[in-house]
Amino acid sequence: MAILCLPTITCAERPLPQPVKEPFIQAIVERIRDVVSRQSLDALDAFAATLVVAPEEFRALINHREHQIDALFVVDVVSAFVHEFAVDPEWLLTGHYNAATHREALILGEDRTAAGAYVLRQFVRQRYEKLRGAGSYLPQTLCKSSR
Repeated sequence: MAILCLPTITCAERPLPQPVKEPFIQAIVERIRDVVSRQSLDALDAFAATLVVAPEEFRALINHREHQIDALFVVDVVSAFVHEFAVDPEWLLTGHYNAATHREALILGEDRTAAGAYVLRQFVRQRYEKLRGAGSYLPQTLCKSSR
């Protein structure tokens, strides 16, 4: 059996958290909260483990409305929702369903490997950047790949 090794992504810097009341980010978080409200506490803990974040950090995003919001973390959460719950990423990002985007995300999500999750995250990030306006909140040069 072959083992797939992905390059390690390291971020030398993190973007500043977006303002709590920034409407685009806040709307995404509200849609995430809407989906979460339908899940059990056990599902939330499992989801936090899938995100590779402490359950407390994920719950802070969900439960604390005045919590500072990190746009990269929100994109990670959207990606994980798409991967785990087959939610349309465009709906989470904009509130509008897009059948073509959903279908593409579902196809990408069929690959349950780490490489598949990475490709899906990149797809969601690209959608976010396009919808947000040329990636003004997620600079292209933020992360550098190291081998």
